[in-house]
Amino acid sequence: MIVSQDDYEFAPLRQDDVEEIRALEDRLSSRSGYPVTLIAYGPSGEAAEHAKSAEDR
Repeated sequence: MIVSQDDYEFAPLRQDDVEEIRALEDRLSSRSGYPVTLIAYGPSGEAAEHAKSAEDR
């Protein structure tokens, strides 16, 4: 399966979520011995709609 970057956009995240992802990256990298990078994205339009509904909570 080939996924085009044009079909996705980065998900808007709160700062505390970004920090949690970075901490998880560090733990997984340590455990595996390989660099690990996690990304948050969704189909274009969906990420923005999800962020808006999260703000309403």
